[in-house]
Amino acid sequence: MLVLAGSLPAQPPVVPKRPRRVFIPIEDLGVVIDRDRRGVLLEKAEYNKLRTLAARNERDRPRTPTSLALREVVYTARPNGDQLSIETSVRFQQFVRGWQSLRLPLRGVSVEKAVLGGRAARVARFQLIRKKVSVSGLELFHDTVGAATLELGLSTPLAAVGSDRVAAFGLVPAATASLIVHLPAGKHLLVDGLSVRRPAAADQPATYNLPVGGRSEIRLAVTDRQAQRAGDALVFASTAFGVGVSPGEVTWQAVTGLEVFGKALDEYVATVPRTLEITDVASSGLESWELADDPDNAQLTQITLHFRQRFTGSRRVSFRGVMTTAVGQLWQVPSLSFSGVTSHIGQLLVHAPPGVRLQSGQATGVRRVSDVMMLEKILEKIPAGSSAMRFDAWREDFTLSFATETKRQELQAALATLLKISDDGLDLVTDARIESRFSSLFQVVFSIPDGWNITGVRVAGKSAPWQRLPGTDGRQRLRVGFAKAVPEGAEVSVSVLAHRDLENWPLGSANSRDVPLPDIALEIAGEDREDQAGLIVEGRYLIRAPDEFEVVADELVGLDHANLKLEG
Repeated sequence: MLVLAGSLPAQPPVVPKRPRRVFIPIEDLGVVIDRDRRGVLLEKAEYNKLRTLAARNERDRPRTPTSLALREVVYTARPNGDQLSIETSVRFQQFVRGWQSLRLPLRGVSVEKAVLGGRAARVARFQLIRKKVSVSGLELFHDTVGAATLELGLSTPLAAVGSDRVAAFGLVPAATASLIVHLPAGKHLLVDGLSVRRPAAADQPATYNLPVGGRSEIRLAVTDRQAQRAGDALVFASTAFGVGVSPGEVTWQAVTGLEVFGKALDEYVATVPRTLEITDVASSGLESWELADDPDNAQLTQITLHFRQRFTGSRRVSFRGVMTTAVGQLWQVPSLSFSGVTSHIGQLLVHAPPGVRLQSGQATGVRRVSDVMMLEKILEKIPAGSSAMRFDAWREDFTLSFATETKRQELQAALATLLKISDDGLDLVTDARIESRFSSLFQVVFSIPDGWNITGVRVAGKSAPWQRLPGTDGRQRLRVGFAKAVPEGAEVSVSVLAHRDLENWPLGSANSRDVPLPDIALEIAGEDREDQAGLIVEGRYLIRAPDEFEVVADELVGLDHANLKLEG
């Protein structure tokens, strides 16, 4: 007769190695800065295909003054909350068949809509260096002869300067162009700092019609009073933050798009928290950068950027840094501030590797947004199993805090145990298929009741070394290490073999013996229960004996009894 007894203790957590530093690719942060509506612009592969076709047609076309000519551009602008909506009609004429392209150097705007002939237009963003100056905007691809009109829905931020609202954006330098601005009652318009005569009474809505042919940019201010402002520089900043989190460390990257209108500048001063160690700053035309303590705030570090030449237009600056954090304690995402900018908004992408959990803390000036397609694109380029979150920041001095915690290692195991009864004694074999979640697996610990002799251990079918550990509670313990760490999500097979000799064995025909049912258990060791890994076990237990033995199970706990008649 057999008495069943056994338990499944638990296994020590394996402290994962610190993941390598991972920065979100700069080109993906650049997409975040542009803030274009998803699906309006061409994907990169489609853009490259059409660009190649257009270039080929340009080489092969007959000698004509131009294959595609711009005729007229009409902008219609309306304030809409903290945005200026700009409906733009671009009229052009194509003179030859085949794919041609038209570049529209618009800057400082987001694209909400692009329609041509009632259908989605083939439009993409471009950026190039011309005479050491960065030129960016939209590129249209068109393949039909004749006149056509591209309808664009654009938007740009309306920044608050005192009680006024200001905006600046690039224009297509067309010979014939006009800007129509609709303002509500009580509002006045300033263009490049100069007052424009209101075409209607102050208590009535007004529609301004301004000629802008040949211009490449414009600065607008909406005010409650009719006055003039100094024509200094207007600088609009938009920053995309990429934050990579691992236990004890945060990698930080910020890509800032500067749009400078009016007065050209060659020096900018940015500040970051002192807890952030800046490791690199890069930008086109950047001569040098310097770090210094902020004289007005001991908790900040100043970053002074010196450019070789004064510039207006678009410029991107990328910053990289690292910060140490304490596991389980709140830390704040480092912000970035620029002195003298008219407006500064941003977006944040926070990602964590497998095995790391982020607990949200206090947040001001930001809100979480869901953009499944963008997050999927980012996750393709960072370690598999990572998590990511995206936030909008409408304040430069936003606060966003997290606590970093390591996810408990979790083991999932399937155990198959065979107890063989024979005249030579008892033989026990346990085959375990083990999978680790949230971290790699370097070793496993098994336990077996005292009185059993361990005869062998196999890993993936091959004999493997093992180490005896101090026993406890009537059980002996052994540790099995792996030559190579088993990656998270992978499965490893481990077999443990043991033998026990019994006194007065084999039994006579009139004798019986009570034998506790042995088990080889997968353990999780450790004194701190909160740090222990989780263990999920399922299994089967088979008892095999020749016909001369009668095996009876008694006091079954956690097992369902079934008699099997097996040959051999």
